Amino acid sequence: TGQGVMLEALTCETGLGVGLKTSTNGLHAVEAIYGIQGNLGPFSLGLIPKLGMSYASHTVKELPQGTQFSLGLQFLLGYDSLRLGIEYWHMSNGSALGLNTTDKPNIGLDLVSIQTGFAF
Repeated sequence: TGQGVMLEALTCETGLGVGLKTSTNGLHAVEAIYGIQGNLGPFSLGLIPKLGMSYASHTVKELPQGTQFSLGLQFLLGYDSLRLGIEYWHMSNGSALGLNTTDKPNIGLDLVSIQTGFAF
């Protein structure tokens, strides 16, 4: 899939919400999120686990189904409304759990992204 740019939107940083991501390398996801955040003055630290479904808009050797599970963990450092983050994103067909719908091997794909953004 190579390198790419990702756009991500979250409904919230704390509590239960939804996250959407799309990337220029053809990987997309819809995920349930649950954010935990601590604040100290204008600074914040957040941790957001994610679980949902992902989609590859083209053939990817590591993702033989096209649509598969998405699992992630995002760490956010904030100052006022500015955010700096790092995220681990795993996609696979779930064959280790018996959830796959194809006989192709479950290689899976792991990505790490460095992020900047803002909260409003």
